[in-house]
Amino acid sequence: MEYTDHGGGCCGIAHLWLFDEEGIETLDARIRQHDAIAGGNRLLEVVLSERQVAPQPPRERGGLGHLVLQEVRDAGGWPTILRERGFRLVSRFRNSNSGQLCYVFHRVPEWQSLRNEDLPFDWPEAGNDIVEPAPVVRPPAPPANADPIVNEVFALFADGRVRGPFDYVAEIRQAYPRVARYRRRKIYADARVEIEDARMPRGN
Repeated sequence: MEYTDHGGGCCGIAHLWLFDEEGIETLDARIRQHDAIAGGNRLLEVVLSERQVAPQPPRERGGLGHLVLQEVRDAGGWPTILRERGFRLVSRFRNSNSGQLCYVFHRVPEWQSLRNEDLPFDWPEAGNDIVEPAPVVRPPAPPANADPIVNEVFALFADGRVRGPFDYVAEIRQAYPRVARYRRRKIYADARVEIEDARMPRGN
């Protein structure tokens, strides 16, 4: 599961993606990572396809529904898990790229009113689906000595560019033989992030 800045890196908004073959513990860790910065009252977005929200794996031959873990299905599926953590379903649409329905979820601990009279502009349709904010369930903290849930490396170029992530330093050497330095990033379930830059090891 990847945690990345939303397009343009605007306002601290972030996006979670790559839910296939990921579990609930990883989601909780990513939420804690998001909440640990600037008080956590920033938008976190998730977009899931119809196969990722289906209660059971699609039966069609060659389908990818099996990539949703059984522990996720046992907990009610990703929509239920997201709702329990304060996400709201804000839109759905038929993606012309894949032909699948996509479901867009947003999470903000302190939702603001969408009533037209509360807005600084006229938007008559606003507030049609107002729901009172529900308390956000904070994921429980894991043991402090837990192993990192993400351990990845990036190629560091002399001009400041960063490429990756890769699972192993050897993959960097294969992709960029002339790169002299790399960066290792470890993310723990309690939202701790460790970053270390080092020289590429010698070897063939």
